[in-house]
Amino acid sequence: MPDGIQCTLGPSMRDESGQYLVWFLIMFPLILALIGLAVDGGIMYREYRRAQIAADTAAQAAAHEVDVAHFAATNEVILEADAFAVAQHYAGLNSWGRARVTQVAVLPDNRVRVIAQANVPTFFMRAIGIPSVRVGIVGYARPAFGLNVEGQ
Repeated sequence: MPDGIQCTLGPSMRDESGQYLVWFLIMFPLILALIGLAVDGGIMYREYRRAQIAADTAAQAAAHEVDVAHFAATNEVILEADAFAVAQHYAGLNSWGRARVTQVAVLPDNRVRVIAQANVPTFFMRAIGIPSVRVGIVGYARPAFGLNVEGQ
């Protein structure tokens, strides 16, 4: 350095010594929230798929409850009275009791539709008071009736 010139740190450089701590305190909750969303999102997607499978199996079970005598007489698909109970039973079995059937209906194209709701548990969201999220699921199935063995 040339003679007579001294290099010192000014007051602005000395005041920035705690900036990493401030950035850490700001970013840590955000990073923790992103990790929580990723974990809870994965858990909720897995449980949603499990509930969807439960709704599909409940629809398939309800579709086997065709009133055969009515179908033989009119060629119209209607379900037996216990179709709702059968659908609820299978939904409960395949979702570990988390899915609850709310409606079983035969659509105009003869498909059976099961509408259900499931409580999907959370992990990180429990810290802010959300222990589970309710999702709606719909399952469809075609009733098996008529000829089902080759040569009949």
